[in-house]
Amino acid sequence: LAAVQALYEAKWLTYPRTDSEYLTKQEFDYLAANLDHYQELLPEKMPLPQTTPQKRYVNGQKVTEHPAIIMTKVVPSSAQLAKLPVLQRQVYDLVLKTTLAMFAGPYEYTETTIITQVGQALFKSVGKVPINPGWQRLFKAQSVEQGKDTLPVVTPGQTVQAVLTTPTKQTTPPKPFTEGTLITAMKTAGKTLDADEAAVLKDVEGIGTEATRANV
Repeated sequence: LAAVQALYEAKWLTYPRTDSEYLTKQEFDYLAANLDHYQELLPEKMPLPQTTPQKRYVNGQKVTEHPAIIMTKVVPSSAQLAKLPVLQRQVYDLVLKTTLAMFAGPYEYTETTIITQVGQALFKSVGKVPINPGWQRLFKAQSVEQGKDTLPVVTPGQTVQAVLTTPTKQTTPPKPFTEGTLITAMKTAGKTLDADEAAVLKDVEGIGTEATRANV
């Protein structure tokens, strides 16, 4: 929050205390108009053909006070970004790539499904082979390696040998809260309660607001 707040005060990112996942047409238009400048901040240029607003991202009716966190019209230079602390650089890079993914082409792949019968049980195997990485080019860590999920070539009715094992596991205690999960718990407080005294939490949508939960 401190890092994104600093980028907001530098006028490079929009208002950070928002949980909105949508933009208005106005924000989309200025993003589209500045695509060339944003592209200069990427390691390599890539096609950004989706210049028509999609309701999945652009819906003014679902924007209440502030839109989703995006870049502003003020585009920093690579040299300016290089002078920032590491965390601020990482946050800006994440917002940049996530926003530009809205303009990138779709991730395309071929999918193969194999149903294998073992006794009376049916097992489903799904394999994917990328054709066009599309928006995934922006996120190297999420890219699908060629052949990673490729299935073998089989024919209907072919006999195969199945190796079945029964895993043995132990139950684990609930994970301790983190700052992130605490904020989520505050936001959803009251949704699982039926008591009359919990009704106020449902009316106000949890404890606090996007602007105050982190401080609390």
